[in-house]
Amino acid sequence: MHCRMVDESPGHEPARYAFAAHGLHTALMMAEVTRVAGAWTMKALGEPVVCTTFADLLRAGQA
Repeated sequence: MHCRMVDESPGHEPARYAFAAHGLHTALMMAEVTRVAGAWTMKALGEPVVCTTFADLLRAGQA
């Protein structure tokens, strides 16, 4: 499994992160994407999370 960032240019992939997708978790926070002064960045996380709702996932991301 992988997470990638693709811009509007055909075939341009500025970031890609491959990770193992196995375990007892129910969700996976794949990446943190930010935009500052018009420039995008992606930080690979690959953090397993146990949650049941999207709100739980958001709270886990803020921790």
